[in-house]
This record gives sequence, structure tokens and C-alpha cells, in this order.
Amino acid sequence: MLVASFFAADWIVRHFAIPPITLLRLRIGWTALGFMLLAELALAFSVRGLSLRNYLETRDSVAASVYCAALALFALMPLFVARRGPS
Repeated sequence: MLVASFFAADWIVRHFAIPPITLLRLRIGWTALGFMLLAELALAFSVRGLSLRNYLETRDSVAASVYCAALALFALMPLFVARRGPS
């Protein structure tokens, strides 16, 4: 997931010529995270028929911590690709 996130963020940043402004890149990442979580929760509610409480209770503590770390990296990915030079 993180490798795909890196390449997707890199493509978005380069395709739309997003300037290397830290706050702007963070906003883009956190907005993407919000949309991804909304989609994930919508699928969990509609397809699996889970409530929010059941969805959170089904998470294993180790897997949940890795998942949260991956989500944070996903949100920060536009900032990480900002550190690279132009191609």
C-alpha cells in the first residue's frame, strides 16, 4: 500500500504541478486520507453490515497500530515526494 501511495502521490504532485509548499502538500495528503477513510467506512457499513463500534472492535491491536502508521504515512506522502527534485 505504501509503495502504491508513493507512486500515486508522486504522479499527482507532478501531473498537477503542485508547488513544494509544506502546508499545501499536507492539506492534500490529509484530504486524501479523509476521502479514503470515508470510502472504507462506507464499504464496511454497506457491504459488511458493520456499525462503527463493530468495525473498530474487529481490529486486532497490532494490526490496528500498523494500519494507523500506514494511514499517517499515506497522508504525509505528498510531502515526502516534495523532497525530491524535478525529473
